[in-house]
Amino acid sequence: MALKEEKVLVVENTLEKLNKANGFIVAENRGLVIKDVETLRKNIKAKNGEAKVIKNTLFNIALKKKGVNLNGSKSLLEGPNMFIFSYGDEIELLKEVIRFSKSKEKLVPKGMFLEGRLYEGSQLEEISKLPPKEVLLAIVLGGIVGPIVSLVNVLQAPMRDLLYVLNGIKEKKS
Repeated sequence: MALKEEKVLVVENTLEKLNKANGFIVAENRGLVIKDVETLRKNIKAKNGEAKVIKNTLFNIALKKKGVNLNGSKSLLEGPNMFIFSYGDEIELLKEVIRFSKSKEKLVPKGMFLEGRLYEGSQLEEISKLPPKEVLLAIVLGGIVGPIVSLVNVLQAPMRDLLYVLNGIKEKKS
């Protein structure tokens, strides 16, 4: 297979992964040994993700084909990078990558593309501190349902109090 055909195939495979993924993380690989890369890939796969080493130029071509704009963040696609695709909970995957990077300083998370937006640097650390998606949804749902439940209780209070008074009178007469 010719070199150009291989590159076209890599771009097509990358585009397929980008279309399937909820988001992706870019991490600089500063010389991880094979054993560490295999461990990282296993941990990422357990979090419903996939890690690939792809040439930055080919990844950029796939991004352009998908219509993703990195808002002029050229430093994101410089150096030896590993691209981590998230097919599940992106925050849990980011937590795993950051946890791994703290134990192996040769992996440095540089950025994350999530919900159509690019997050870099200290933003990644802040995002990784968020609770899981299910907990966030429960908090939002509680915020929506809480006032409604309170209103129902306030509206039921006079009727409930009247029943208590009537039961008290009934017990007093018996």
